[in-house]
Amino acid sequence: MQIISAFHGALFQFTLFCVPKSGVHFGTYEQAAHALTIKLARLPLKVFSSLNEDTRGQKGQILQVKLSVSRILHVKDARTSAGWSKLIRRTKKEGYDSLSYQNEFEGRLQEISYVVFNPDQIEILGIVQ
Repeated sequence: MQIISAFHGALFQFTLFCVPKSGVHFGTYEQAAHALTIKLARLPLKVFSSLNEDTRGQKGQILQVKLSVSRILHVKDARTSAGWSKLIRRTKKEGYDSLSYQNEFEGRLQEISYVVFNPDQIEILGIVQ
């Protein structure tokens, strides 16, 4: 079992991740902040305005997490939800429980990001302030 420390940008507060077919993506703090900014920008103004602010007046949150992975496969960035869903279906059949990839979109440095398939692999350590 390998433990990976990572971050995730989220719009709302929650205690358990819901894992879509495209997996849940995690990365560096900068990648999480970039992803959160994109999520916030896509919200309708009414929804954006209804979000709670943190002590600094920021909306959304960046979670620090601990990922537990057993079989990780390094892949190319699949770029779309459909691409990730297809890749995850294939790699699950091959016995992998997670993916890593050089993130070509979020963050400036194109660092490694991770995708996990099961909420039991994710431990939320806290909200980064």
